Amino acid sequence: MLRRTVHLVAAVFALALFAAEASAQFTTLDPQQVSTSAGVDVSVVVVDRPETDLDSVLRAGLYAEIGFVDFSLYGRLPVFATLAGEPDEATVGNLEVGGAHRWSMDGPVSLVSHAGLVIPTASKTRKKREVAFSGSTGYVGDLYVDSMPELWGVRLATSPRLSLGAFFMQGDLGFDFLFPDVGSDEVGMRTSVGAGLDVAIATATLEIANAGLLSDDDSFEQTFSAGLDLNLGVISPRVTYTTGLSDDLGDDYTLTFGAAISF
Repeated sequence: MLRRTVHLVAAVFALALFAAEASAQFTTLDPQQVSTSAGVDVSVVVVDRPETDLDSVLRAGLYAEIGFVDFSLYGRLPVFATLAGEPDEATVGNLEVGGAHRWSMDGPVSLVSHAGLVIPTASKTRKKREVAFSGSTGYVGDLYVDSMPELWGVRLATSPRLSLGAFFMQGDLGFDFLFPDVGSDEVGMRTSVGAGLDVAIATATLEIANAGLLSDDDSFEQTFSAGLDLNLGVISPRVTYTTGLSDDLGDDYTLTFGAAISF
């Protein structure tokens, strides 16, 4: 397993050199670029919950998008592997495909809307699901979508963004209509906000992400993130620290490493 994990980490970091997410983006909020791009976010989730023997999980979020002026088609797939602890597993989450549209607006405000279809590719086995769930805790907006097996879903979201010189803010409002093969249907809700400062070649961001199931008030989870991007031209490396604010995730934290190429 150690050799497999080392190979996976090496492959993911190699992909990161060719990752593509536009600069001045948030890590836990919805992406705002509507362009042709392909990328990967590499996360190390440190797990500290009594109900699991996992110590850390690697998450690689693969992303690709084809842009057509103000419209784009996208696909995303998370990959997970145990770094330390039990169960010792590697797995994939659910595939999401969809489209994004940038609405033309005058002034400093822009608006991007997303509509996506969740296709069930996550494993049904309990151990693999546990790894996928733990690896998604740094991305609470995708927590259930990424890790729930036998899941079909429709995701709708809109994200207003305010840009005033070097300062920018973004809010997310999204609804996930989830249709698992077993159990009752669920509706998820996302309400997140972030702010950033873009100065010279550096971009600093702060984010609060909030998401959960409307049928269960106790299922809502919150995280706080602080990130730093460096715009070095073609490649823009990024690092983000995320920590849980809610009871279930309060002792978990995530380090996300990425790189970007825009084209």
